[in-house]
Amino acid sequence: MLMGLVMLALPITIISENFALEYQRKELLRMENEEKLERELLQELQRKRDSRRKRRGSLRHTQQGANTEVPTRRCLLPWNACPYHE
Repeated sequence: MLMGLVMLALPITIISENFALEYQRKELLRMENEEKLERELLQELQRKRDSRRKRRGSLRHTQQGANTEVPTRRCLLPWNACPYHE
């Protein structure tokens, strides 16, 4: 009777262990994919922010002095038609 109990319990133990390993592997892959998507989203947001800063910076006239740039007024002309952007 004891041998029958061991014979039934052994396959269940092996199957549950394999299931746990497979579940951990899938969970790890899911987490890695989420992190990759978060990194890509962060990079995209940073690129957009940088491009907005470049556009905003090119639309302003600056007055240089004492190693600082101070925006004086907003430029309404296109960048290639403005005498300050040469």
